[in-house]
Amino acid sequence: MKDTIGVVGVGNTILQDEGAAVHLIKRFKDHWCPCSNVDFIGAETAGIGVADIITEYDAVILLDTILTKEEPGSIIVKEKDELVKKNGSSVTAGHALGLRQAIEFAALTDSIPEKLILIGIVPAVIHFGETLSRQVEEAMASYEIAVIRQLAIWGVELNRIQQEKV
Repeated sequence: MKDTIGVVGVGNTILQDEGAAVHLIKRFKDHWCPCSNVDFIGAETAGIGVADIITEYDAVILLDTILTKEEPGSIIVKEKDELVKKNGSSVTAGHALGLRQAIEFAALTDSIPEKLILIGIVPAVIHFGETLSRQVEEAMASYEIAVIRQLAIWGVELNRIQQEKV
């Protein structure tokens, strides 16, 4: 039986680059055929509620903005062992305290998925507004490819939706 996989985008789409992961989820839903074992979920500002989402799957790709000193638009990948320390506490510089707490809660209750990875993008601008910065917009294709590659590692091959010719 195939693993059930959740691709969960966390972010706030009215805070410019903070919503990049949610925009990416929409991009997957609009341009890629659905798979029977993969769900693309826009968690928006779910925070600790993400724990309920991630515990429903065998494998989870979390998408979020990550505040680092890297260049805006950089793609950062954190493996499960980087997200969950041996003592059950998590380490992520992502979305908000709510995401950290969600990972901690899932780890402490032993309901964290066996396969867990965070693929983040470094924001340039987090201010009120609904458009992505130039740097993040230009990096969205790389962000998408990073997710597609991880899904391929887990045995999932996505197919593009065929556009009708006009």
